[in-house]
Amino acid sequence: MHSARKCLLYPFGYTKRLPPNIKLLHRLAVDVQNSINIVNGNNYNVGNAPNILKPTSGTSHDWAYAVAGIGLSYALELPGGGTKGFDLPATEILRDRFWRKTRSPGKRFKGVDPNRNFDFKWKKTGASSKEKSGVYCGPRPFSEPETASLSQIIIKHSSHIKLYLTIHSCEKCIIYPYGFTKRLPLNAIQLHNLAIEVQQEIIRVNGNKYLVGNSPTLLKPSSGSSRDWVHGVAGIDLAYTLELPGGGIRGFDLPANDIIRVVTEIFEGIKINDYLDNLALNHRDIVTVKSIGRSYEGRNMKIIQISSNPNANKPVIFIDAGIHAREWIAPAMALYVINQLVENSGNAHLLDLVDWHILPVLNPDGYEYSHTRERFWRKTRSISAGSCVGTDANRNFGFHWGEGGSSSNACSDTYKGPYAFSEVEGRNVKSYIESNKQRIKLYLTFHSYGNYLLYPWGYTSALPENHVELQSIAEDVNAAIVQAGGDEYTIGSSTNVLYIASGGSDDWAKGAAGVQLAYTIELPGGGAQGFDPPPSLITPIVRETFPGIVVYGEYIGQKFGRK
Repeated sequence: MHSARKCLLYPFGYTKRLPPNIKLLHRLAVDVQNSINIVNGNNYNVGNAPNILKPTSGTSHDWAYAVAGIGLSYALELPGGGTKGFDLPATEILRDRFWRKTRSPGKRFKGVDPNRNFDFKWKKTGASSKEKSGVYCGPRPFSEPETASLSQIIIKHSSHIKLYLTIHSCEKCIIYPYGFTKRLPLNAIQLHNLAIEVQQEIIRVNGNKYLVGNSPTLLKPSSGSSRDWVHGVAGIDLAYTLELPGGGIRGFDLPANDIIRVVTEIFEGIKINDYLDNLALNHRDIVTVKSIGRSYEGRNMKIIQISSNPNANKPVIFIDAGIHAREWIAPAMALYVINQLVENSGNAHLLDLVDWHILPVLNPDGYEYSHTRERFWRKTRSISAGSCVGTDANRNFGFHWGEGGSSSNACSDTYKGPYAFSEVEGRNVKSYIESNKQRIKLYLTFHSYGNYLLYPWGYTSALPENHVELQSIAEDVNAAIVQAGGDEYTIGSSTNVLYIASGGSDDWAKGAAGVQLAYTIELPGGGAQGFDPPPSLITPIVRETFPGIVVYGEYIGQKFGRK
């Protein structure tokens, strides 16, 4: 470790030539860079010394790598400070990890507990008038600019706010008003029932049980909290504190690998359709959400249309995911693409070039079943002949249906179905694509696993007429993913680089619907069976893959967009 340049350096320092395992070195450094950024917002530069600082020879990390044979060798340049950069003040070196309060000055001690500073039953119970206390309520209600500002925002928008949620740790419970008394609010039954629904959804995802109730019953009395003020003064009926699980030495320092697990268990239960609807509500200028029909079990299949100008008749990129239920990373990838297109202004140029139509879950019945009953379920949930359930929706499309790589056995995972488009989910997609086929110039379907960029055909080893173009685009996509730290993808037609599979959606999109460019993207795998990458890998996978989606967008915009 060194200071004071704020960078992560890997070999070599004496030359711009990169070591043989540069991809691994760079990817690990970027992971560290991202973790630091998440914790405190600091951005470290990543690279070797000649490229981001200056050449240096005879360094310890070069020697460790080249002579001692240690394949992962780095120099970590910490931030600088002081007059010359090397004299960081002691107060900056080690800060108080377990500080609880604000940082406002008092007569003798700093800080106020902001969750004892709201003007509802302020200072009544469970709060202290002593500055030194961790639950010091402050010299007066709303003495803190943070609490005063929040209260002003809530009052201003109170007619629109229907639920208030404040997130804390580390008691693993869902708390509703009141904190200052065991007396329950008038809508206690409504508050309790909704909290129980949240509790049961978390249990469904991973078995963890959160306690439900009010503070005096579950923990201890406390007055002046934001939750009580929101309910009692701002008049918002549904107000909760969500106490996440604890961990680490004192409960408040959950290890990093557990943080993703906790976030997953809370938010796995948020319905994808609700997320799409919220985007449509909050981004009406660029987002439209439509139903393309219902699944076999009646679930609404919603598609999101993202466009900076829906009337401009721009080329369309159609994306679907989740045709195979167990491939959870596929809908996650689709949702990440949606998030980046809608909520990251840095990608606005992609909306100027093309319109994006994205179906996050093509097989919603199977997807739900894989979450609630059988983790590695693959097919739809339609009733087949005999005792077996479901059809492989990606063997059921009506282009060379029932040929190689599909099964007539209803119990098989690759069961082709009794006839082409027997599955309502596939028929819904067919109708949508056919009604928009004049504008759809690229079809993408996300699957897992295996790091493949596949184009037609799946039913034969013969190549389509534009295979050179398909190969070239895929190579550019792969290069962008690798540049972002991802692993190499194998590129080619489905039959030639993976296996024969007829009745696939990508073959149908190109061969029947006439979409010139069609791909299956087999995302990286993980976990026990490849289809269950751990939560810690989800963010790296989707983040590294997105630059490839950008390549697709820019290509379609340049080739088919307005000149």
